[in-house]
Amino acid sequence: MRKSINRVSKENYGMYLLTEHCMPVLLGIKPSNIITAHKRKMVCQEEFINCVYKEVMGFNCRLSTLYENEEVYIFFIYNYDLLESILTHEESCRFLRQVGYWQYEKTVEKQIELIKSRYYKYKEERGSFPHEIGIFLGYPLEDVKGFIANNGRYYLLNGYWKVYGDVKQAKETFRLYQMAREVGRVIYSTITTTLY
Repeated sequence: MRKSINRVSKENYGMYLLTEHCMPVLLGIKPSNIITAHKRKMVCQEEFINCVYKEVMGFNCRLSTLYENEEVYIFFIYNYDLLESILTHEESCRFLRQVGYWQYEKTVEKQIELIKSRYYKYKEERGSFPHEIGIFLGYPLEDVKGFIANNGRYYLLNGYWKVYGDVKQAKETFRLYQMAREVGRVIYSTITTTLY
């Protein structure tokens, strides 16, 4: 598989990123994910974005640009229904209110705009990293709080995120994410076999 990854063509870079990094979202297991797309690896930026957008929409998900500079696009890909369910969950909502969300316009779109704004400040103005993004990504609230309280240290398990709470549940979720990634890798392998 590593050989195929190293040989990814610019024409298939978007598909590779989705299948390798976003299958848990596309398959409805995870509410959202972030992918970094390097502009130098694209044949045409407009075509790249259109291709990724079309694929994401085909899975009934959405695409938003979290951040962009001269070198990269950082995309936020999300399943609206799953994300809404997590952001409006009572405990998550209470935590997000404490850190400035759900204050004025109370829509999921506005909360996404706020996380984008905070991420931009982090990247461009050397602001603090918005660790609450873990809630958007579907990490358990206990783990997000644990990460913040411990500055990322003293975790019980390190996988798709650092775990401070339910290790057993986290391992099961990691297993599901890995299975989804394997599905993506099979799809990607089929694409590269067709191309080379």
